[in-house]
Amino acid sequence: MSTVTDVDALTTTKVGSKADRTLLRRMLVFARPHLGALSATLALLVLNIGLGIAKPAIIRDVVDGPVTTAFETYGTEAYDSEGLTDSVTGHALRFLLVSAVLGVSLLLLEWLMNRTGQRVVFTIRNAVFHHILRLPVAWFDRHNVGWTVTRSTSDVDSLAELFTTGVATIAKDILSIFVVIGVLLWISAKLSIVALVILPLMILVTFRFRLNARLAYRATRKSLSRLNGFLQERLTGLDVVHLFRREEDSGRRFGDLNQQYYRDNMVTVRHFSLFFPTVDTLSQLVKMGTLVWGSWLIAQEQITLGDFLMFWFLLDFVFEPIRELAERYNVLQAAMAAGERLFGILDAPTERGEVPVTETIAVVDAESVADGAPDPTALWRGRGAARRAGASGSTAGSANGSANRSARGSTAGTTADPSPLPAATGAAPRGQGASTAPRERSRPEPPPPGSPAIEFRDVSFAYPVGDDVLRDVSFRVEPGQKVAVVGHTGAGKTTLVNLLCRFHETDRGTVLLGGRDVRSIPHQDLRRRIAIVQQDVFLFSQSIAANIRMGDASLSDERVAACAEAVNADRFVDALPDGYETVLRERGSNLSSGQRQLVAFARALAADPEVLVLDEATSSVDSETEHWIEEATATLLRGRTSLVIAHRLSTVVRADVILVMHKGELREVGTHEELLAARGLYHRLYHLHLAAAT
Repeated sequence: MSTVTDVDALTTTKVGSKADRTLLRRMLVFARPHLGALSATLALLVLNIGLGIAKPAIIRDVVDGPVTTAFETYGTEAYDSEGLTDSVTGHALRFLLVSAVLGVSLLLLEWLMNRTGQRVVFTIRNAVFHHILRLPVAWFDRHNVGWTVTRSTSDVDSLAELFTTGVATIAKDILSIFVVIGVLLWISAKLSIVALVILPLMILVTFRFRLNARLAYRATRKSLSRLNGFLQERLTGLDVVHLFRREEDSGRRFGDLNQQYYRDNMVTVRHFSLFFPTVDTLSQLVKMGTLVWGSWLIAQEQITLGDFLMFWFLLDFVFEPIRELAERYNVLQAAMAAGERLFGILDAPTERGEVPVTETIAVVDAESVADGAPDPTALWRGRGAARRAGASGSTAGSANGSANRSARGSTAGTTADPSPLPAATGAAPRGQGASTAPRERSRPEPPPPGSPAIEFRDVSFAYPVGDDVLRDVSFRVEPGQKVAVVGHTGAGKTTLVNLLCRFHETDRGTVLLGGRDVRSIPHQDLRRRIAIVQQDVFLFSQSIAANIRMGDASLSDERVAACAEAVNADRFVDALPDGYETVLRERGSNLSSGQRQLVAFARALAADPEVLVLDEATSSVDSETEHWIEEATATLLRGRTSLVIAHRLSTVVRADVILVMHKGELREVGTHEELLAARGLYHRLYHLHLAAAT
């Protein structure tokens, strides 16, 4: 299984390469719907630059105008005190007006930049989360939760500052540098020589810093991912840490990860500590050189004192943006490092096979998303999205290998044969009973006559790392049958469920539901027809009713209560102070394991599935609710096609057919009595494990 470091390495581009420009362009595409606001921002930036230049120009006019006139005429009849005062007052009022307009424009600019930036980030955050929801389960086998959480939170926050102030400020700084250099050349080309000699060196230092900062930020993001992943894992398993007294060990390992994060951050600090003094030293050298050279030019009457003062003030309009560009590069490099990892998520094909083509997307406007109008997943889906292999639904070759399938040795009369399993007898119609009547919903097209509910044809499967966990598995489950799957741990039982629900895909063999290859059924439609109750029940930090309803607004409160009553969950829910509106703590920790199972049963019943899968769902309950669990299981299985992976004896022996898995192979098929009489693998398993459970 890949580690976080491996994943980060795969999503890293070469610093300073064309990939940098591609990455930046892809990030800026997110701002496309906000071109109007960005244009207004740019207009305000240009206005601010003009007003900033106007203030030194007013000072120049004062010095070269009334101040020079006063100096030259003082003590003569030409000296006009009142006129000079009026002239200076007029210039002061102009300066005050320019300052007031500049203040208002800065206020508008700050508001507009932050508003636009937050809208863009809002859209990105929605896009990332919606994409994560659609990623296949196999993707999460290669990316741990801490890594994904860091990408979805810290990395998105890094983009927030880029879109809030970074892009606009970088544009302003660059524009300001070029405009002011032009003004300096216009004031005095000779005086500008000093600045132009040092300026290339400052730019070289800045770009060198950019490369070093990018590498440092990459290392920082990686170490933060490891730190968050470890923290999330230890907090989730805190009870295990306490139980095995691993507090000191966990503290030491966290300290090591924290130390690495500290070292990586200090590398970034070191780059900034060297950069800013270097830029400040170079800027002071330019100013000193300008002072000496400008004094000589004034003495030679090649420039005026007012021009020199204006030039002197405008130098800050060149050096300060260069210095700020380093700050902005701080933001930009953090955003570039974050963007690499975010696109590592957004570029991952979803279960629907969608691969984003960022250059051709139409970005969803943040306010529209907030109103619930468009699907945020449209943010990154391109017209040229490729489809994953196997998602086309083609069933060509589905029976491939059936002719030369080798027979698997077993007890006589109990070998796994792909012929139909015995049909269930006396199956009650689905939804029978007043409290479990199914709600109205659209149904898929009926299967061809005689089609099994579930069929595996020569299915073999291996996870990305390791040997095959299933080898040439074939069996059929007829509509309404209750089929139990037994076997030792690692026999491949749960993998059968993963393939049926398309949590994983296999190219060797075919899995069919209702006569159709599951690869031809959209994921949402497929899982709408299947419900799974797992051993480790996951409940959300919402009310009990919300956990049963699972976002289905069509389920009324009465329907929720009826489903809970049908599986005996009402016995404890009614005793709670807030009943069905009781809010559960994380993972439902304020309920017992048996109570959580009953809520999961009610959730499955409310989904009204065609196929029900119990994945060892009754193997971990407290004795108080064992009878309730038995009744709930009977209610769930009544009249439904079901696949039961179980250790509980009563669930297995009442199954219509039992499939015995061993080391990835289907070894035996038959009823409980038939398999016991054959005295094969099931017979040994029954006496070793199942009988002991009674």
